[in-house]
Amino acid sequence: MEDRRLRLACACAAPALIVVIGVGLVGFAGMVPPPSPSDSPEKIKRFFVDGQDGIRVGMVLIMVGGAGFIPWASGLANELKRALGSSSLATHIQLGGGVIACVVATSFAMVGSLAAFRPDHLAAETTRLLDDLLWFWWLIPWPAFTVWCVLVGCLILSERNPGELFPRWSGYLSIWAAVCYVPGSLAIFFTTGGAFSYNGLVVWYVPTVVFFIWMACMTPLMFRAIAAEGKAVPA
Repeated sequence: MEDRRLRLACACAAPALIVVIGVGLVGFAGMVPPPSPSDSPEKIKRFFVDGQDGIRVGMVLIMVGGAGFIPWASGLANELKRALGSSSLATHIQLGGGVIACVVATSFAMVGSLAAFRPDHLAAETTRLLDDLLWFWWLIPWPAFTVWCVLVGCLILSERNPGELFPRWSGYLSIWAAVCYVPGSLAIFFTTGGAFSYNGLVVWYVPTVVFFIWMACMTPLMFRAIAAEGKAVPA
């Protein structure tokens, strides 16, 4: 019974962290849409000066929400192992993905907090450098997320009869998500704004939205796996 409650708590981490990070990033920090890399240093500095308090609160919320990646990744790995019989090694790799996601969220929040700590005392060029680093942290670590999603997809698709708990579409979704993260690397090469810059449609919006769609789709499957096992083995 205690194990089931913990599994449910891990599954609940996804909706909780999506809401908390969304409120922090959009509601308080006002960082969606992200500033353009073509913005002048003075404009970037003004953004952090004017929104200082909101950005500080937003970064705290992102750090809090980011902690939820670890239990969620652990829960997903556990449900896949129970439903598909995946190996302990696959479980460890997935847990590593959750840890990296937590580190990315925490590092993003730390850089944003530093930029908003005393922006009126920083040179405009320094503030813009911190802003660049902020969005690099969000996008550049995509390979770890791709490994995570490819592994999940392969685990599901390698089963000849995955059944209803983790159907084949969830495996294809995981592979599709993994591919969608790759354009994050383009952030390094485009400094003038547009679809391929770090605030652009292809580089920021597609990987970000797809990642949270993937989480949002996998979470109900986790709940379904927990519920199905609960019916099979009465507590």
